[in-house]
Amino acid sequence: MPGAFKPYHRGHDAAIELAAGECDAVRVFASTGDRKRPGELSLRGSDMAVIWHDLIEPHLPTNVTVEHS
Repeated sequence: MPGAFKPYHRGHDAAIELAAGECDAVRVFASTGDRKRPGELSLRGSDMAVIWHDLIEPHLPTNVTVEHS
């Protein structure tokens, strides 16, 4: 499951949970590129990697692995 996930939200979480319930293994590819769009707050990929590691990944089902790219 590829995605930028910037910011990560309930829809992302629901999609990962659904996939985890239907598949033996789920691999999430989360972008570590920066996101800067006119009229939006900028999000640094390095900050999102920390958020993934510290806050999101510990709560994912055990059959989900995350790769940052």
